[in-house]
Amino acid sequence: MNRFTNKTHPAMYWAIGISIAVVFIIDMQTPIGVATWILYLVPLMLCFRVSEAWIPAVVATVCTVLLVVDWFVSAPGISAQIAQFNRALGIIVMWSAAMLARNTLLVRQRLQRDEWLRTARTRIADAVSGEQSVQRLGERVLGVLANYLGAQAGAVYAADPGGSYTRAASIGLAEGSAAAASFRRGDGLLGRAVNERNVIRIENLPPDYLKIGSGLGDSRPHALLVAPLAIEDAIHGAVELGFLHPTTDVDQ
Repeated sequence: MNRFTNKTHPAMYWAIGISIAVVFIIDMQTPIGVATWILYLVPLMLCFRVSEAWIPAVVATVCTVLLVVDWFVSAPGISAQIAQFNRALGIIVMWSAAMLARNTLLVRQRLQRDEWLRTARTRIADAVSGEQSVQRLGERVLGVLANYLGAQAGAVYAADPGGSYTRAASIGLAEGSAAAASFRRGDGLLGRAVNERNVIRIENLPPDYLKIGSGLGDSRPHALLVAPLAIEDAIHGAVELGFLHPTTDVDQ
C-alpha cells in the first residue's frame, strides 16, 4: 500500500468472500443450465470498492474455478450444449467485469498520484515565491517537503559557483549531527544523487549516521531519501530527508 491508494476496509474483503460462498451454494442447489453464474457479478462489482488492482483478477479466478466445479457436481438440467454455452458466456462476462474493475482501479490510482503531485508543486511554488535569502528559501522548502512526506529531519544544499554544494538550511537535526556541511559531485550519497540525477532511497541506516533531535532527546533515522533539485537540465542543489519510519509509501 502506498500514498496513492486508500486503505480498503476489512469488511469489504469479507463481503467479497461471503458473497462468493453464497453464490456457490446457490449454484450447487440449481440444475446445470440455470444462469446462476450471473450472481458472481456481485463480488466482482464489490471489487470496484477495493484499492488493490490485482484483486479483481483473483476474484474472477476463484469464481471461474467454482463455476467449473459446479459443472461436475450439480444435477443435470437442460441440454448439455446449451449449458456449456451458458457457462462459457458466464466466464467471459466475469472476466470482462474483472478487467473493467482492474482498469478502473489503475486509473483511480493514477489520478490520485497526479493530484498528489499537483498539490506538492503548488505548495513548493508558494514556498519559493517572493524575494528570500537562500537560507530562508531552504527552510521553507524543507518545511513543505517534511510535512508533505512525513519526514522528521532534513537538509537542503545549494550549488556554489565553484561546483560544490553547501548546506543552506536544515531541520530536525540533533546537535553535533554528522550531516555534511558541503559536498561535491560524486561525494557520498548526495554527490551520487546529483551525478545520476536520480532519487536515492535507503532503509535501515547504519548506527553512526545522522541523528534526529528534539527537546526530549535524539534518535537515529530508519530511512533516508536523497534527491537532486533540478530545473530543466541544471542541478541547483540537493535535499536529504530522514525518516523514523520505513519509506515504502513515499513515491519517488
